[in-house]
Amino acid sequence: TFLYNLLRILLRQRDPNTISGWFEDLSYAAGRYAIPDPPTSPVLDETLGQTNDIDAMWKGALDSYLHTGTTVLVKVHSLSYSTRLFTGCNGPDAFASSDCPVDLVLYSTRDLCSQLASIRRMGWGAVLERKKRKEILSDPTEFCRNQKNSKQKKGVYLSDEDWQDENTWVDQALGRAACNEEWIKAVGTDKLLANVPMEGGVGLDLVKRIVRRIQDAGGDEAL
Repeated sequence: TFLYNLLRILLRQRDPNTISGWFEDLSYAAGRYAIPDPPTSPVLDETLGQTNDIDAMWKGALDSYLHTGTTVLVKVHSLSYSTRLFTGCNGPDAFASSDCPVDLVLYSTRDLCSQLASIRRMGWGAVLERKKRKEILSDPTEFCRNQKNSKQKKGVYLSDEDWQDENTWVDQALGRAACNEEWIKAVGTDKLLANVPMEGGVGLDLVKRIVRRIQDAGGDEAL
């Protein structure tokens, strides 16, 4: 959140009309920014809350913003959601695709121990949907890019009893580590603004590097 706010403030110095927000909030507001015959934001569909199909829920949800002629900054956690928000990013090359309108990605992560503690505290164990480690290790790309929208499906959250099993912690750790790596692969070196380990802090050098990249990019962007 700190890095998101930093980037939001910096972008608005260059482009006062910058649109920024959490991906779900931007999806709900998508129709406000579109010009003639805008695509309907999938999250407003009547199937909301009744489907576990991540494509039906999020594919192209933010395409309307491409018509605004201004910078768009999107905050998102899950790789599976992020590659679907703009239609051109949903192919095998993800953000690295020439069809993907996302210009830059700022990626940050915490120490794995901190991530697991947060997942446990927030009750987000459903992120892995009880996947077995063999599935995670055999095809991390498939696993990380196609996690289902488990919030719409009852009964998949890890219980207190589940967390008493050490294998739960191992599976969650493997999933987190795999998806951290998949994020970087999906972005590609050309579009990666920075990969920031939060334990290292945010120093002046990082801020200067972000500013330079923003200045060099120019034009209208979706980040």
